[in-house]
Amino acid sequence: MPAPTRSRSVTSSDSIPSRGSGIDSSWGTHRSAVSRRCNSTTDSHSVCRSSAMSSTWCGSNAPAERRRGPTIYRRVMAEAPDPDLLKYYSFSVFTQLSGAVTAGMIHLGDRLGLYAALAGAEASLTTTELADRTGLDERWVREWAYNQAAAKLIAVDADVSPERFWLTPEATAVLATPDHPAFGMGMFHRFPQTMAALEVMPESFRTGMGHDYDSHGAEGAVGIERSFEPWNRHHLIPTVLPALEGIVERLQAGFAVADIGCGAGGAVLLMAEAFPKSTFVGYDISQHALERAEHRRREDNATNVRFVDPRVEPLPDDHSVDFVTTFACIHDMTHPQEMIDAIGAALAPMASIISCGWVMSWMQSK
Repeated sequence: MPAPTRSRSVTSSDSIPSRGSGIDSSWGTHRSAVSRRCNSTTDSHSVCRSSAMSSTWCGSNAPAERRRGPTIYRRVMAEAPDPDLLKYYSFSVFTQLSGAVTAGMIHLGDRLGLYAALAGAEASLTTTELADRTGLDERWVREWAYNQAAAKLIAVDADVSPERFWLTPEATAVLATPDHPAFGMGMFHRFPQTMAALEVMPESFRTGMGHDYDSHGAEGAVGIERSFEPWNRHHLIPTVLPALEGIVERLQAGFAVADIGCGAGGAVLLMAEAFPKSTFVGYDISQHALERAEHRRREDNATNVRFVDPRVEPLPDDHSVDFVTTFACIHDMTHPQEMIDAIGAALAPMASIISCGWVMSWMQSK
């Protein structure tokens, strides 16, 4: 087996061994050849082989620090790792593992109510007090709290014994207040499902075939729902729709609306409640999301909205839809162009659409 090689930066004034000395023969550039090219006066606009710089940076025209010759790269025999660089590289690798473990602990802090308990306490808590409030084992809660404090996600007073933990106002907003626009636990809700995908990804790497959202199970759909809910509640009705000229008035009068990739129906149900004279259809292929959306529709007693699978009931192609919304989902589809074409066939003359910028640009070009 040939010895492994790696690239090393050298200059043309360095000694470059002959091909017989272990250098990869594909390099094939001798020092004199490099020197001739860089010092040539008849090829004043040529580009040095490796540096991609004009010859004004070579030879006698070069600044003093460049006159050693251009920086080139050659293949060299593998060497023993530099001890200091090896330590730094190993630290960098294992730092990534630390982040993954902490992400899992964030999921558990949300799932087990640990953040909620800290946020609801009138004062800082010991791990014994936190365990009592959540019905959990103190030893495990202590390890969780140490991880979270080390990651600077929860605050700790380490000068007392036992230590006391609490949430800052910012941490409370992000970790423990679902109604706050900065709430961020949705993405961590589905962290176990995201990591479980590693079991099936090897096959995807071999075949190029991906997996749909339902492969993450019902909790995957709930995670997406929780991720979008803060934005929906704080921005869609009060900020986004009023920014579109005439949309609110037309929705109040009665519009036919389609939401593409509706998920658990959060955006559709908010609009249906705000504009009872309009009719809404939410489209999604995730059965878990559709079940969740229908459950929420019944809870809200919403009579002006339906949720359907477009494979069963396709988007109409008769230009009968007045308003289409699609939030951060077209890019996830296997055939986005087909979806965009279907939206175009559904839109009525003078209809409106809310979507990602590139989808809007395409629709405007039509």
